[in-house]
Amino acid sequence: MGAYDEELKQYDGEWESYEGNIPGSVPDGRYIAKVTECYLKKSTSGNLMLKWVLEVVGGEHAGAVVYRQNMMQTPENMKWLKIDLKVAGVEMKKASELEGNLEKLIGVFLEIKKTTKGDFENIYFVRRIPADKVPDISGEKTPF
Repeated sequence: MGAYDEELKQYDGEWESYEGNIPGSVPDGRYIAKVTECYLKKSTSGNLMLKWVLEVVGGEHAGAVVYRQNMMQTPENMKWLKIDLKVAGVEMKKASELEGNLEKLIGVFLEIKKTTKGDFENIYFVRRIPADKVPDISGEKTPF
């Protein structure tokens, strides 16, 4: 018996009743997600990247969190970043305008597609969904 077993018992009810999803634990497929965070940061190798935090908003995986990151070190990376931003509804003339436009991404609804190849998971942006057009899929499987 551990030193904290008795103290931890007070949390048993919440523990047993929690049926939520583990962040990033959605299977491959299409989902409707809301951008909850979007920020610039440096990768472990020191390269600039844009980090997206997306919350699945309906279906059996509602509440699950998935992540997308756009690296920025190659022309190919910048092409994909520009495409992702355009899908999300943000167009800019210069990359240097990115930081000033990040706030526009918060609350945006996107249809996303998750695919896994080997050890690598990818999140793709399919289309932006206007907030008033987000289908009510609470309690249903995601309709894709």
